[in-house]
Amino acid sequence: MLLRNKAEGSKAPREDDFTKVSFFHRGRRAARGAALKKQGSEAPSQESGGSEGRGFCLFMTLIDRFILLVLAICLTSCGSSVRLLNYPFDATGRGLNSPASELTPHLSKRYIVFVSDRRGSQDIYLYDATERRLIDLPGLNSLDAIASHPGISEDGKTIVFAASRQGRSNIYLYNRETFQLRNFTKNLAAEVRHPTISADGSRVAFESSKNGQWDIVVYNSSGKPLNLPKLF
Repeated sequence: MLLRNKAEGSKAPREDDFTKVSFFHRGRRAARGAALKKQGSEAPSQESGGSEGRGFCLFMTLIDRFILLVLAICLTSCGSSVRLLNYPFDATGRGLNSPASELTPHLSKRYIVFVSDRRGSQDIYLYDATERRLIDLPGLNSLDAIASHPGISEDGKTIVFAASRQGRSNIYLYNRETFQLRNFTKNLAAEVRHPTISADGSRVAFESSKNGQWDIVVYNSSGKPLNLPKLF
């Protein structure tokens, strides 16, 4: 099940929003009162001084009302609500949710890639949210690997994931057009985990322990590391 923000109609403003407006309005009135008090303490030299004070008061009142109107519009019309998208439970294991555990989902447009142990092993699954069906991934999963943390490009052509075989972890890339699985980090002498892929599928980022600690590294799709600029 997924959560999606959807802009809807007007939403009732919260109580703390009205409190903020009240404090703001009181502050404006205090400033206006101080200005009028200061004017009153000074003896006007001409009769026109009184009319200027009244004009200033009217101007400040109009400004206050305009600000309150703008705040009220924002509080009542700029809200959003959350709508729950429910994908039917499938007891046969052919849907997004099953009696087994579904883990680490990654959403990219119409595709949802995730991990599930519905077939007795921890494998990668791909779900088409538009057609509401699972997509076959021939050659991706294997019985001797424990898969985790998948990601997918926006076009759904490339899947990245981590897998552990005989205690050794690696990052893998799977091409849905050619059904080819490639060990992306087989020449990297380090532990790796938590991969992610860019929207266009041209870059892969993951965590590496090569320097004795967990660092983030970025590679292009050909397996060449990218030199990122250092901040210090």
